[in-house]
Amino acid sequence: MNIGEERGNRAGVAQSLHQIGMIYHLQKKYPEAFEYLLTALAIFTELQSRHAQIAANNLSKLRDDWGEEAFEEAMRKR
Repeated sequence: MNIGEERGNRAGVAQSLHQIGMIYHLQKKYPEAFEYLLTALAIFTELQSRHAQIAANNLSKLRDDWGEEAFEEAMRKR
């Protein structure tokens, strides 16, 4: 458990996960980016945050860059 989770700052945790995912995406480390962005999206959605749409859009961009087949395979494995 990290400090943000200990203090109940789930929105902050999601934001951090999203940023890490974006860094991995820029580095073309697509599997890592996928995991971080998907986790951030789940938290944002749970919190009914407006950031959920941003995370969803970035997952869509990741799918475009990584390729539909690889992205769908990662989704099936979850």
